[in-house]
Amino acid sequence: MGFVLAGVGGISAGLQAAQTQSKLEISKVEEYWAKSGLDESELRKLVNDKTCHLSEKYFLACVNSVNNALALTSERLGLTGEIWPAHAETTSLDNFKEKETLQPFSKIYKEHINTSFSFDKLWDLILKKADNKIPARYLLAQGINGYLSVSKDPHTYILPMGYFDQVSSTSERSPFFVGLSFEKDNYGQLRIKKVVRNSDAFQGGLEVGDVVSSLNGQKADSLSLADASQMLRDRNIRIFNFIIKRDGATLVKNIQRSYRVLSQVYSEVVTGARNFGVITISKFSTNTCNEVRDAILGMADKNISGLVLDLRDNPGGRLSEAACLTGLFIGQDKTIYSVQYFDLSKSNEVVLTSAERIYSGALAVLVNTNSASAAELFAGAIQEYRRGIVIGAKTFGKGTFQEIESWEKSEKIGYFRTKGFYLLPSGRSTQFYGVTPDIELPEAVTSDASEENNYINPIKPVNLVSSHKNLVLPLQTCTKQNSLSLTDVVISKAIDNLSCTELMSFVALQYNSNETAPE
Repeated sequence: MGFVLAGVGGISAGLQAAQTQSKLEISKVEEYWAKSGLDESELRKLVNDKTCHLSEKYFLACVNSVNNALALTSERLGLTGEIWPAHAETTSLDNFKEKETLQPFSKIYKEHINTSFSFDKLWDLILKKADNKIPARYLLAQGINGYLSVSKDPHTYILPMGYFDQVSSTSERSPFFVGLSFEKDNYGQLRIKKVVRNSDAFQGGLEVGDVVSSLNGQKADSLSLADASQMLRDRNIRIFNFIIKRDGATLVKNIQRSYRVLSQVYSEVVTGARNFGVITISKFSTNTCNEVRDAILGMADKNISGLVLDLRDNPGGRLSEAACLTGLFIGQDKTIYSVQYFDLSKSNEVVLTSAERIYSGALAVLVNTNSASAAELFAGAIQEYRRGIVIGAKTFGKGTFQEIESWEKSEKIGYFRTKGFYLLPSGRSTQFYGVTPDIELPEAVTSDASEENNYINPIKPVNLVSSHKNLVLPLQTCTKQNSLSLTDVVISKAIDNLSCTELMSFVALQYNSNETAPE
């Protein structure tokens, strides 16, 4: 079975109900911004007609500043320098592709027709749109962050310290989260992009790929992504009435918000002729490692033949949890990553795994383009130690770290500045390049929104290792495949590979449990 330690522990039910009440008291980020003390002069110092026309980089930073703020008001900056209603299929900070949006403005600058843009006047108009729902300071913050994304790098930003301390740093889900996200397809239809297991949306019967015809009585074709997403975030709405289209049928689904704090970890045992464990980690949050440990130990009597760790769409989170989690599979005091500062006068810092190994069996790690940061470090470490196989699509490519400083005049605002790179045990950088799976699956590709494709000014490592020699797996030798029929094709194919005795024997021979860091 591959278990190193025996133990008793149930599979996580996915709920942290005891924390729910305190979480319900947490304000929305815009409310934190309203009390932050952020001053209009702090934006005007960066975004003004003089600075914005000094170079193409500054021009695009200013355009991004305006578009970032207008995303809150369901508007966009037109190519003639005027504000227009946004295209419904593209308006959403959640779906905002900076590089794609800015490319036409780059052409405008190169053709010297940018002089009609008055950023001073544009921001005059934007600030007039402020109200109780969208405070002026929230608009200013979005504008500053849009500017910093291009003028500095995509991961340098400002944030209220109160929000960071109470919400962002914990990486836990909000009790207002219903477990659902949208996208607009090529036909402009509002479609369900993701449904989280055990969530309100999941229990209400919504499925990935459902086309939304109406939401709470509003026709979906009249809703932008921002409108639909904002409706889900409105904490005063308890019931959501969906009319959806699925496989040619029209269905009505009522989703009731339960105000639960949903765990970032979900686990199950897929049963058949052979059993396999599947653990999904949506984000590395407080206690993730312990929850995964409990889930694995809870499978001890299930006689599992292999374990799938699903990190698809995992944006990262707490690195200490990733260091702990890696130890569950490779043991304690092994290098998982190091920190290299841009400032060469500072020494590199090496981070070791912090948990004892409890599982030594067959292991597959699933990733996709939305797997980022700590998720990439975990997958990359497992790959470099040859501890398991990484399956899916190339990861996002976020391998930089940020340190907090005070922003300008206000100690209530944190300035998160990019200070260096995270490096995998071999010294390889995940920044920009991501982690390339050992087995790539077309079915795992969800979007082209990687670090390279999403941002116009990403940091590209120089003089750092950027590639890794993947194992040449003997896939042609597999004589027996799993016969399970699962709706998730990627998990099904991962289990197929775990079912291949020849493949898993080959991978097991590559792993050296005494190695403290791969060469």
